[in-house]
Amino acid sequence: MPNPERTDVMNTSPTILSFSLLAVMASSCTPVWERQARHLRQEVHNRPLVIQAHTTRWSDAASQTLPDLVDIRSLDELLTWGIERHPAMQARLATVRRASARTDAAGALPSPRIGLTPLGEMAQTASGEVTLMASISQHIPAPGSLSAQVASNAAEVRSAEAHAQQEAATIAYRIRRAWWQKSYAEAGSTITNEQLALLQQVRDAMLARVQAGTGKQSDILRIGIEIERVKTMQHSWQERLHNALAELRTALSITAETPLPALLNTGATQYKVGQLVALARIHRGDVLRNQAHRQKAEALAAAAAARRRPDFTTSLSYNMVDDENLMGPTSGDDQWWFGVSMSVPLWFGSYAASDREAAAAKQEARFEAEAIDNRIQRDIATAMSTWHSTRAQIALYDDGLLAQAQAAFDAENSHYSNGSSSYTDVIATWKQVLSLHLSYHALKRDVGLAEADLLHAAGVILVAQLVD
Repeated sequence: MPNPERTDVMNTSPTILSFSLLAVMASSCTPVWERQARHLRQEVHNRPLVIQAHTTRWSDAASQTLPDLVDIRSLDELLTWGIERHPAMQARLATVRRASARTDAAGALPSPRIGLTPLGEMAQTASGEVTLMASISQHIPAPGSLSAQVASNAAEVRSAEAHAQQEAATIAYRIRRAWWQKSYAEAGSTITNEQLALLQQVRDAMLARVQAGTGKQSDILRIGIEIERVKTMQHSWQERLHNALAELRTALSITAETPLPALLNTGATQYKVGQLVALARIHRGDVLRNQAHRQKAEALAAAAAARRRPDFTTSLSYNMVDDENLMGPTSGDDQWWFGVSMSVPLWFGSYAASDREAAAAKQEARFEAEAIDNRIQRDIATAMSTWHSTRAQIALYDDGLLAQAQAAFDAENSHYSNGSSSYTDVIATWKQVLSLHLSYHALKRDVGLAEADLLHAAGVILVAQLVD
């Protein structure tokens, strides 16, 4: 210990002053050496935990007030409701939060190390005998390495957000397709019920003719066969409707007992290829993942450059000295000193390999972006062609095909009632009406499925995103 007769402040409190100096130095290292790392980390930390889809933001369902399912009146509302509360979407958002938390931790200086040596045979110096040795050290990574680490973690956040965006688009795609399959099954079931009622009316008219002596008993038997065939179709359509409802509830992640809404508005009527391609280059999941890959490649290049720079270790050491029970003149002054060490980057082969890895990652991301853009244009062009073709066929039905078929059946049925037409003609025109009605609703389903393919190809989740 110091000589009690000495009153020099520097000799009585070297520990406090020395360790305070190192604390100030360590606290100032991050803003001086790694301001970019702090900036990147703060940027990711402040980013809202949502997935942006043009005008729609997907976030935790708990933070949103969702309408009751039965009160939904448009397909866009149903998609929003389904995405917000879907467990797969919530899992993706949790992945984003996890990646964001890692970014918050990245870029910080390593924890300082403290060493104490209170026991042992220690050195004797001119000041006295050392009774305690203490040290504190702080490792300071090479300039640029912390910011590269933060940039790499930020790329992981971007990748997690891209997967969340893709998950939202996939959920919307499945709901759209399930909704149109359900609508088609409902239409088919309704048509068969109506046609069964119509055939029963025709049978009653035939029975009246037979009783009046102007009809054939064989016609009654033959139409009875057709009625049984329609009843069989009823069961088939009911099974298809049951399966379609189950598929829709699965896509919405709801129970089998949950009632479904009756939608009114199902989407837009016109699409523009240029607008869809532009949106795809912003919102498609593979585009967003590619952007994350490019950011990761830039981080690899920054890390490779940082490896060529030396890192440092600063240290402060302190020896407690005791001059009691020692012969000769001793001062009893404690000892302290400050030191700096640095690495010497010499293994240039490994540094060159890191450079090659970063360059290859950049090339991979660039070529991948070109391939994605080609897929975007191909997918949208194919879906648009199908959508236009199906709509053109629907227009033929709307322009009079259904009305003409119905008029032909009514005429034949009327002619049969007054004896100027045969049973075969009546049944032939009825089958034509049934076939055309089912084909018409199949086309309406197909145009809905084509729309789902088109929007999915463009990375569009809601039709409202297409509003200029």
